[in-house]
Amino acid sequence: MELQQAYQLVVEAIREQGTVQFPVRGHSMWPLLDEGDMVTIVPLGRSAEVGDVLLFSYEQMLILHRVVKVKESDGVRSLVMRGDNNEDVETITEKDVMGRMSAVVRRNGGWIESQSVCWRWRSRWILAMHPLQSWARRYFNVEKRRKMLPWYFLLIAVLMWAPLNGLGVPLDNFVFGIRLDHLLHASVYIPCTWFLATGKHQQYGWIWLLGVLVGVVTEFGQYLLPYRGFDINDMVANAMGVSLGWLLWGLHRKGVA
Repeated sequence: MELQQAYQLVVEAIREQGTVQFPVRGHSMWPLLDEGDMVTIVPLGRSAEVGDVLLFSYEQMLILHRVVKVKESDGVRSLVMRGDNNEDVETITEKDVMGRMSAVVRRNGGWIESQSVCWRWRSRWILAMHPLQSWARRYFNVEKRRKMLPWYFLLIAVLMWAPLNGLGVPLDNFVFGIRLDHLLHASVYIPCTWFLATGKHQQYGWIWLLGVLVGVVTEFGQYLLPYRGFDINDMVANAMGVSLGWLLWGLHRKGVA
């Protein structure tokens, strides 16, 4: 179907019915919208605002993206649009806008309005976190993590099994009431689940369990070494680091981070 025909159909449906529904295609608005979600489009009805998800025409395409910036020049308002999962932006005017998303029905049957507190909070969070997510997509994506994975586990082996006690580094002092070596253990294991989640199968609970198991194995490895010692508190610190990284990974998967 040509853009002009699709445009007319949507405009007429909104004019006659006051709303139109259609399924999301693609993943440009992930994680808040994903392929198969059913969105409801209503007339814009007011000036577009940052955070609005709009349906608009752009370069012979119909696109559903979010307003990330509003610019005014010589009395003309320009809207900078971007998919939540994209880096590139589209600059349009309100004449290109066909409607505003008012609600979404998830593939699992869940339903949420775009004016609800939950949706607005998550939208603001997505906008605020976009620079960090851009960095992660560029430098810490799955392919990069796969390449870094053996080096990460080599680092764990060196820190957990090397004779660091002979270096004379004081690891038994305290920072904010927490022993420095426990902070070291926890911080080293924060990325663990991110590196483990680079395969095809990424079951959320199993990734956490596997990360905790890595911490247990490395600590028991210290028990077998004559120049290192076993400490249950170190094992707890390992598990806390794994859990924090796992939580951040889960928030990222759910679109909160």
